[in-house]
Amino acid sequence: MKLPLVFATYFIFFLTFAGCNAALEDQRTLGSHTLTIVETSGKPFGGTSRTNQDAAGINTYFFESANGRYKITLENEVMTVNGKKYTLEKPSDSIRIVDNRVEINGVETAPDTE
Repeated sequence: MKLPLVFATYFIFFLTFAGCNAALEDQRTLGSHTLTIVETSGKPFGGTSRTNQDAAGINTYFFESANGRYKITLENEVMTVNGKKYTLEKPSDSIRIVDNRVEINGVETAPDTE
């Protein structure tokens, strides 16, 4: 009779903790784009965002993670992530960054070639 109880306990434990990992997800807006960063390193997360407008009226959007892992800028639909440039096609494009992988609209994207 104890075997079903043990099985049920393990089953509940598995359902509770099977999908857990150390990934943290941060979602914010960068210009008109949704920016999601998934941090899997386990390092503390968060960061600062700011906007700068130059004399010509061009906005540059910045995000820097608190743990120093990500430096992101967006100017005229060109996004730079840690020095690598990506061109966004539409103002509604969504951006997701997981570790060193950049996804635009759910598709992994390689940096622009110069």
